[in-house]
Amino acid sequence: MTVVDASALAAIVYREPEHPAVSGRLAGAGTLCAPTLLPYEMANVCRIKARRHPDLEALLDAQFEGFLKLDIDYVTPDFTQASVLLFNT
Repeated sequence: MTVVDASALAAIVYREPEHPAVSGRLAGAGTLCAPTLLPYEMANVCRIKARRHPDLEALLDAQFEGFLKLDIDYVTPDFTQASVLLFNT
């Protein structure tokens, strides 16, 4: 299982310059896992890109729809441990 974040998937989904490198790192990674917040983060990336490039809105929407079809295991984070992560680093 490989944990992915929004920046990595945005690079792939929206064909950003980092796309080849990120795709290479995830190739053969097996099952992708991410926090349940990921779709909201990806929607925000799409919104920001659409504001900057209104002429690409249809393409960006299609790319976001493609993201939603990816086979990702979503995990609900245990936020009770968040303070441990923040204050013990």
